[in-house]
Amino acid sequence: MSTRTPSPAWWSVAATRAAMHAVPAGPARTRWRRELVSELYGLGLAAQARHTVGVLVRAPALRAAVTSRDRVVEPAEEVAMSKPMKCHMG
Repeated sequence: MSTRTPSPAWWSVAATRAAMHAVPAGPARTRWRRELVSELYGLGLAAQARHTVGVLVRAPALRAAVTSRDRVVEPAEEVAMSKPMKCHMG
């Protein structure tokens, strides 16, 4: 018998996605939206409510962190290395 992880409540997903509009459109917003919504799976309603309120409250701080001048990296820098680390070392 398999156990299924309960899906999050619609209001929790909607509020989390709406909070991510504080982050500028692009890969960072997509990544954070997916990550924060995925954390809702398996949580009870009370835990989902706490998580969602935390996301809503901290969205401006996340925007500041993502758009900070010392955080902004060129898209080419975010690409993973093409060769394994061993190839670069020897």
